[in-house]
Amino acid sequence: MKKLLLTFIAMIAFLNANSQTKVSEYSSAYFNETYAVNATMPKNDKFTFYIDCASAETKKVDDCGIIIPSDKLDGFINRLRSMEEKFEEWTKTAKENNVTNYDKDFDINWGMYKYYFKYGSNWHFCSATLKPYFKVTSDGQCLVVFNSRKLTASDNRFMTYEGVYIVFTSSDEIENFIASIDANNVYEKQKNQENKDELFK
Repeated sequence: MKKLLLTFIAMIAFLNANSQTKVSEYSSAYFNETYAVNATMPKNDKFTFYIDCASAETKKVDDCGIIIPSDKLDGFINRLRSMEEKFEEWTKTAKENNVTNYDKDFDINWGMYKYYFKYGSNWHFCSATLKPYFKVTSDGQCLVVFNSRKLTASDNRFMTYEGVYIVFTSSDEIENFIASIDANNVYEKQKNQENKDELFK
């Protein structure tokens, strides 16, 4: 019964994933890549962001990322801003004291989030704790690292995934990321689609 329930949840998530529309994007200087931010269109003022991320897999994977439902969005952004403030403080401390090779968790409770990853034509979904940390590299670069490791597919406990990454190198990148998950991006996309539909009645 439990296996059937997990399969049903995965099927619903798969259907949602295939009804997404790209609403924005964000960039990562660390990976020198730009990632899409997709979303389902609002229904009863509820929607879901599907945020593409960097993969921890050594093999090329088509897509992976984190899922943020609209009812978790405000809390997610508030935590990002609290983390950004601490990141600025710790970066200043690291620079002033010539710190290198250092990691420290942010003392912020993020809770559980859903993730997606894809092999070939198959989508898989799972839940895991989100726990970003502050990192100073060997050359003194300061980073925020979101690293969700060893994900297990909800529809197959033998299907594991190395994890997904989001890495920020500055407060500007954090702010740009926050702008990419602004709810207005979704509502504007919906309005544009509705305006087009009006032309073809």
